[in-house]
Parts: sequence; C-alpha cells; structure tokens
Amino acid sequence: MQLPLSPSEILFNNITTDHNKLTQKEHEYCMSTVDDLTFSPYVSLDTNIGIPTEVRGLYRIRHVSNPNIVLYYGQGKLPPRIRRHRDVYNNGGRDMVTENSSSGSQVAKKMYEHDSSSIDNWQYSYARVDLDCHIDLLKTIMEIYENLLVERDQPLYNDKSMTGIR
Repeated sequence: MQLPLSPSEILFNNITTDHNKLTQKEHEYCMSTVDDLTFSPYVSLDTNIGIPTEVRGLYRIRHVSNPNIVLYYGQGKLPPRIRRHRDVYNNGGRDMVTENSSSGSQVAKKMYEHDSSSIDNWQYSYARVDLDCHIDLLKTIMEIYENLLVERDQPLYNDKSMTGIR
C-alpha cells in the first residue's frame, strides 16, 4: 500500500510511547485508509507465493463455495501466519506438536470442521502494510486495521474478544 504522506506527516510527531494505547489520530488515520488497502488476488491456502518471511500485513481467508464472504482476517508476519493455518488444517485440524513446542490455529480448526475434503477449497489473500515507522507502531496500525475489518465484515471465524471489539 502506497501512502500519500510520509509516516512523520501521518503520525503527527507526538505518538504515545505506549503503543498498546491507541491515540485518536492513529485510529482516525486507519479509519480513513482501511478501504485503500490493496489485497492480492486469492490463491489456495496450499499455495506458497513466495512472500518474504519478514513481510508484515493483513490477510483474509475464504471458502470457495462462497467467494464473496471473508471468513477470517488476521495480521502479522504473513508467511508464518499462513503456514500455521495450512499446517494445522493439514494435520486434521489439530495443533502441530513437536518435541519442544506446540503450534495451534483456532481458525484452521474451524476450517477443518467446516470442510475437511481439501485444503484447495480454502483461499487466502493478503495486503502488505509497508510503513516506515517503529515496529511497535506498525503492529498497532495493523491491529487497528484488523479490528476495523472485523467490525465491518463480521467474519465468522474471528473471535471478536481477541480483537478488542466488544
């Protein structure tokens, strides 16, 4: 997503140092730009499209039977998030457990319960969020975007209590 202003112009020179507290200006900025996010075309959840590991952004998941309905929005480092959903789905909707760790995905469990016939029935799309700002501020902005999208579209698999929406 290309922004018309520099981050310093956008983020007002007085952002709180506690990035867990959203300033009114951050929220207003995200509200005014959420519809400008450019999502990629959808591809199968089983498709690795070569997104570099460190790329951050938002992603959405849908089922092929109803392509106009987003079932889930997420945000963060895109490849690891998408890979986790794929791996848990391919593991029968169960957490991935290794000798030293466990990796789960509530959305992948719900996806598997909905349709376990083929991972190719699930698709994702993503929007990079490329802002030249401190990582904590970038995370805050992505969380706001995710909250706004969840609030607007009411996706079935998002847990609103996890996004801060009441």
